Amino acid sequence: TDLARRLDPTTASRPDHLFNQALRLILLGDPDQARAQIERHASSTPRFGSLYVLLAIAYAQLDRPDDVARVAETVRKIDPFFDADRFGTRLRDAGQRQIVIDGLRKAGLRPD
Repeated sequence: TDLARRLDPTTASRPDHLFNQALRLILLGDPDQARAQIERHASSTPRFGSLYVLLAIAYAQLDRPDDVARVAETVRKIDPFFDADRFGTRLRDAGQRQIVIDGLRKAGLRPD
């Protein structure tokens, strides 16, 4: 948020903040902005697999299959035991959970 950035300018590059902001953008239907934000800062958090999961979802929603495949492979390298069934379970709203589930499926990270 703006207040957090004013109090601590490094907030925008913190992995947890990036994750929360990107997830918010995906849930609001703005995967391109989520993608742009993650791409700007992903190199500073190369081992934060959940951020790459969101990037794969964003690419999937943007119909960029080559990028989806590349990022999904990165997710699997970072976390070989990635469990799609657990990703997004903290979301209380069923509609929001469904957006995440659909994104994981489209990104090939959730088998059916």
